[in-house]
Amino acid sequence: MLRSCLFFSLALIAMAAVPGCGGSGSNRVLTESFSSAPVNFELELDGERHVLSQWRGRPLFLVLLLTSDVTSQLYMPYVEEAFRLYGGKLRFLALTVESQERPFVSVYVESEGLHFPLGVASLEVREGKTALGVLPLVPATYILDERGVVKDVGLGVIATEDIGKALRRALGSEYGK
Repeated sequence: MLRSCLFFSLALIAMAAVPGCGGSGSNRVLTESFSSAPVNFELELDGERHVLSQWRGRPLFLVLLLTSDVTSQLYMPYVEEAFRLYGGKLRFLALTVESQERPFVSVYVESEGLHFPLGVASLEVREGKTALGVLPLVPATYILDERGVVKDVGLGVIATEDIGKALRRALGSEYGK
């Protein structure tokens, strides 16, 4: 019980610092907790295994979510709109942290009308054994630069306008609106 209360309290504190979640500013505390080493892990996309490092060379907008989570479902239209606006300048990738089969993910993408890639995170991501650490809340959004270094983190639903602001803040004025 105490552990649940502590987790809930930490989640509320984290949400207060997230744009679009009742607070202002970015999650600098979370961002600073990452090493400057590029983030790397495996994922499954379109039925094939990939390594995140293969995606380097362009900035990456990475969302970790649960397809069964209401908050993640509410966030998908904002991510879709951001993909429409900024997809030409940076890569977009969403990963479910559930242990899902590829056919389920394909059905979800089609039913939601999503156009950005949605894959399945590897076991090491689901267990918090990467530089991203244990997910404090989903959806969790990471902005990585072209070297794969995390530049900003957001938790919960982030409005499209705030996504643009976060992109500018993390990657420079040529990103976002």
